[in-house]
Amino acid sequence: MAASIRNPLFPLDMVDKSFKVFFYILNQLETAFVDNEEQRISFALISALESNKIIETEFVDYLLKLNESRWTSFSFSNQRSCYQMNVWICILQNVYFMLNQKFFLTRKTINKLIQNYYKKEGYAFSD
Repeated sequence: MAASIRNPLFPLDMVDKSFKVFFYILNQLETAFVDNEEQRISFALISALESNKIIETEFVDYLLKLNESRWTSFSFSNQRSCYQMNVWICILQNVYFMLNQKFFLTRKTINKLIQNYYKKEGYAFSD
């Protein structure tokens, strides 16, 4: 997916469709990913941003919408939603560390989302 998105001939209107497919996959997930699938998905997401197929503010909006969706359906007592949340946090962490430093808004947003997750898990952070 990342190689396709980075291709100069990849149509811009397909980025939105690609993100929707990713959201669908994450919403249907019933178990944890294996074989580092989070890294591959993260790289595909990053590819859209770094190849200028999507502007950074739109990219951040996608992340915020998906994050909201994850929290809306999340329950500590529901194993499926725990798998989905775990995969989501892994993807965020991968995007954060793999993404070029020049995308400050995205990295700042992801940092807040990850810290919020860990705070809800009971970890304390100093501001």
